[in-house]
Amino acid sequence: MSMAIAILDTDVLIDMLDFIAKGDRESFKEMTRYLSLRFEKIWIPKTVKDEYIQNKKTKNRFYRFLRHPFVEKCPISIGKSDIALLIDKIDKGEADAILQAQKTEVKQSFRNESVVFISNDTHAIDFALQIGVGSIHYTELKTELREGGYIG
Repeated sequence: MSMAIAILDTDVLIDMLDFIAKGDRESFKEMTRYLSLRFEKIWIPKTVKDEYIQNKKTKNRFYRFLRHPFVEKCPISIGKSDIALLIDKIDKGEADAILQAQKTEVKQSFRNESVVFISNDTHAIDFALQIGVGSIHYTELKTELREGGYIG
């Protein structure tokens, strides 16, 4: 497995933080350990963060996840007008994540790192692939986690 920067879609973040974290803290620790070995960094786009944080509980959960040294808010900014151009094709969080992945690929400072968009939305993944953004379907990642014994 090559090291890459993973940029998450909102549904993936929700599943990781709400369902996995609430279900079993030990599995959540194992999952984050695996992710730190699988990916150089995990970036959370601003729109994804905003869609996820709905109340104090989700805000606290998000910022606890951000304490992991390999998890960061995405340092690339995407304009709202750029995101708006894709809203008829995909939702805001997906658009932000895909555009950030695309922009990262061409940024000089990140040129030596590959970038992947992780989503469970097949339509968004197809769109990402059409514009040249590497993608992983979240079910594939969860299969890796299950087969490795990181989650049940």
